[in-house]
Amino acid sequence: MGLHPLEFSECYLDSPAFRDKIKAHEAELDKTGRFIKELYKDGKNLINATKQQPVFVTQPLDLSSYPPLSPGEM
Repeated sequence: MGLHPLEFSECYLDSPAFRDKIKAHEAELDKTGRFIKELYKDGKNLINATKQQPVFVTQPLDLSSYPPLSPGEM
């Protein structure tokens, strides 16, 4: 939904249409704020999860001692 722009000159009239526009903008700001908080929480959880994962590979593996696989073995 696209929000209608708020015109500064309309605030003097204080019409019901202007109040409806204000309510729509407030609702959209609340929705956006909740989304940002949820996104922040998910990002924080993701970072914490990656910190808790053990790191098994610290060096590249040397596979030169293993024989090469033939196409049927893959």
